[in-house]
Amino acid sequence: MTLSKLASSAALIALVAGAPMLTMVSAAQAQDTPAAEQMPDLLQGLDLQDLETDMGRDGRTRYEGEMADGTEIEALFDRDGTLMMFEADDGVVPATVLDAAVPAEIRNAEAFDLLTRIEDLHSRGDMLGLKGEDKDGEELHLMFDLTGKLTGIATDDTAVPQDIVATLLPQTVRDSDIAAQFAVIDHVMSDSDRVMIGGEDADGEDLRAQFDMDGNLLRFGRGDDDRGDHRMHGDRMGRGGHGGPGEHGGPEKHGEKHGGKHEGKHGDHARGPRHDDRGMMKGDEAPMDMDAVTTSLTEAGYTDLGKFRRKGPGAAVSATNPDGEEVMLQLSPEGEVMRETAR
Repeated sequence: MTLSKLASSAALIALVAGAPMLTMVSAAQAQDTPAAEQMPDLLQGLDLQDLETDMGRDGRTRYEGEMADGTEIEALFDRDGTLMMFEADDGVVPATVLDAAVPAEIRNAEAFDLLTRIEDLHSRGDMLGLKGEDKDGEELHLMFDLTGKLTGIATDDTAVPQDIVATLLPQTVRDSDIAAQFAVIDHVMSDSDRVMIGGEDADGEDLRAQFDMDGNLLRFGRGDDDRGDHRMHGDRMGRGGHGGPGEHGGPEKHGEKHGGKHEGKHGDHARGPRHDDRGMMKGDEAPMDMDAVTTSLTEAGYTDLGKFRRKGPGAAVSATNPDGEEVMLQLSPEGEVMRETAR
């Protein structure tokens, strides 16, 4: 069973590379000097080789390169130069990047120590997602708010520790009949007014549920619906995820696959949950699993989701993106974010 992250935001993540500068050459004449690429300070000390940059129309800039130890990295910055995403392929996020990009409140949080290896980092406004491995080498995704509070966790088919489940789930949810059907909980995501859990029943069948904070059931799904990489970023969280940078868009647009020499590493950062036969759509149109889509968008950092409306082969929904902007999302038939427009 796979879960999209935390995120993605929610969720889990540009500095203009090569801005032309005006140089006064005389009182009667002025001209533009050629653009000079300027790498963000965060990347300066990584000694990146084979560096490639890609600036999108929205001002976000993606950097790809290889560190001295052979680790290929991908980093995404917003138009203000704030890091949104850093991914290390078959390696770890450098300590200098973690120190600069992860607030001390998160680094000092008890849950932060659950990760003994950090491979991906995604920043989504007021949330930050981390992906790596725990002490047993098992895949682990964590989501924090900027105060250091753990807001989400996803594992690779292993049970979330009971003390963390108790921390993230209100007692009203833990006492519910639906929660009692979960023999294993491997995904928990919470925000201010609802919580989502995923896992398996005693027979190994996939379960997922969404509750409000009073324990009222909002959504429930059972069975294997081939929801794709349904982790927190990722994404993605998602992931979709925000969606990873695909969760909340790459340099060009949300959900657009980024090409280049590293395409095979990270692929489509906006992989949404796949549909099954339980969707809300009717008629001859392909159904969509709205439980999984809602979870993926929330984990990618989207909030205030409106009513899903069928639009062409996909669907549309209003939302607030991780940057706090009111937007309209165009979704593919598979639930991927294909376009985000301002409302």
